[in-house]
Amino acid sequence: RFVLADEVGLGKTIESGLVIQALSATDPDLRVLVVAPGAMSRQWLCELFLRFGEQVFVHVDASRMRDEGCEDLVSAQRLIVSTTALEAYPELREAILAEEWDLVVIDEAHQVPPRLPLYGFLRTLAESCWGLLALSATPSKRDVEGLLGLLALVAPGVYDPNDSESLTRRLALQDRVTA
Repeated sequence: RFVLADEVGLGKTIESGLVIQALSATDPDLRVLVVAPGAMSRQWLCELFLRFGEQVFVHVDASRMRDEGCEDLVSAQRLIVSTTALEAYPELREAILAEEWDLVVIDEAHQVPPRLPLYGFLRTLAESCWGLLALSATPSKRDVEGLLGLLALVAPGVYDPNDSESLTRRLALQDRVTA
């Protein structure tokens, strides 16, 4: 369970693909869910196919949901779903939560802070899977709510997204140590 916080363009998608590939080598039945913002979900599909072609992912976005629904799609072993589809289709969220996922990858995780409705869905996912990668090019910039949201996804048993005072105290202590 990690936050991958590299600058834009340094290869967070490829790093995630390498993690997926390594874990799949030890467990061929690994169930992987990638959650990515809107059009970036299609980019994930292309990148994973071009660089790791042996792993087949099913892609679900809002247009596919309109055309097909979600019943058969979410049972795929490897699934990429857009946040747009998740926001627009509550039945998609329910179907995904009904499945067991081994690894969940959340791209641009900082774009879904705890105050947004989609965060509760991501938090429930995070609590139910054993592996989680939260990707962000801008993890906090000292924004306590955003940083706490990321930490609560990666370590839901340790951080509470509603307890910003605890994190603020920890950051203040860190500042005193490094000053």
